[in-house]
Amino acid sequence: MQFFLVQMIELVPGTRIYVYQNQLDKAMTRDSPTARARCIIMAFYTPEELVEAANLSGANEKRGLDPDVVDAVIGWYWFTYSIIPNLLSFVFRFRTLIGASTTKCGS
Repeated sequence: MQFFLVQMIELVPGTRIYVYQNQLDKAMTRDSPTARARCIIMAFYTPEELVEAANLSGANEKRGLDPDVVDAVIGWYWFTYSIIPNLLSFVFRFRTLIGASTTKCGS
């Protein structure tokens, strides 16, 4: 029997939000920062959960996503790309990617 060491890493230092290294590696193979963020979100939620949540904040009587996870993914973007994106544009793209996340990362 062969065992593999599965390492978890903190998405952004100090957030206490962890992903498996292989999930982050898989996300980094995607073509765009938005696609990479989608893959990271998929590490925390199933496509069904994303459709049910429907938005970031829980508006319109939807459950929304865990704000700690959302903040960590946005922080990861800033930390990874060393830029602060136009926040309104980024949040809009982030909302769009949640709606588009009906398939698994890399499918």
